[in-house]
Amino acid sequence: GRLGLVHMKQGKYEQALEHYHRALLLQEAALGEHHLEVAYLLKDMAYLYATLARYADAEGLYVRALSLLEGILGGEHPDVAMVRSGIAWVFFRQAKYQAAEKLYRDSLRVREKVLGTLSLDTARSYHELAELYAKNMSKYEEALMYTYRALEVRKKIVGRSPELARSLSQLAWLHFLQGDHEVSEVLQRQSIQMMSEALGPKHSKVAQCLHRLAVTYQRIGRPEEAEELFQQALGIRLGAFSATHPDCAQDYHSLAELALAAHKARNISGPSPDLDKSREYLIQASRILTERLGVSHPDAIVVNELHAEVRRMMADDDSEVDYSPPRSGGGMFG
Repeated sequence: GRLGLVHMKQGKYEQALEHYHRALLLQEAALGEHHLEVAYLLKDMAYLYATLARYADAEGLYVRALSLLEGILGGEHPDVAMVRSGIAWVFFRQAKYQAAEKLYRDSLRVREKVLGTLSLDTARSYHELAELYAKNMSKYEEALMYTYRALEVRKKIVGRSPELARSLSQLAWLHFLQGDHEVSEVLQRQSIQMMSEALGPKHSKVAQCLHRLAVTYQRIGRPEEAEELFQQALGIRLGAFSATHPDCAQDYHSLAELALAAHKARNISGPSPDLDKSREYLIQASRILTERLGVSHPDAIVVNELHAEVRRMMADDDSEVDYSPPRSGGGMFG
């Protein structure tokens, strides 16, 4: 699995997966299916599948790894906590927030008990809970608290690093949610620079920071800069993932919003080039999210409702299948 690990750190996820599959076959043949090393390979493969948004595959492998590790190491081991966090991440990406929170909190409990608060694994738990709570503005204070905890630990232990860059990006996002756009921009730019230095400018984690900065520009009325960054993020993600990855839908959705805003600013009725662009982006986003996450996922609902609005504006209701379910909630990209 060493080559797989190298490719994984470089963001070459499909290549990494091929190496891990070969390594797993060899390890199972040499050591048996219930060996500790097999469990660790299963864990790493599950992470790769989750990164590629193949959530059913990821969950199945994580569950296998969890069963093996609990049997060998016991339920209070940090590596068991890591796998529980992995399963929680799979739930989080599918908007199963309550199930994710339960596992994240259990993982944090084990890490704080065994590793203490000054540990990168514990900081990872803080960061995970911060991301989760940022989805719900009523939990904003908890999100901010955990973001600062992760940030301080990462500053002390590793300094400038992808981990610290993720904390800066998360802090920037929280400032954005509170309307503090100037601070958000500064922090997000720091995050992009730090992440690019550590991982290279074409890494998928850089794309997420670029996307968040673009959302900030979109909000404060700088659409040209926002569009350039959304396109840059999309290009990175199309290179790192498949064209049907949900993260690509983030950028298609945002580009659609920009095009729709440009159409509305011209104060014209009926079709226009900008409205056509918006519709094409929304078709892409809708297909990805509906196929990969399901029609009831909050992000799919948001995109499908906007798609329906654009189609009404174009008076073209018969041209595409309407994927929209009954209105049942909202979603938030980020």
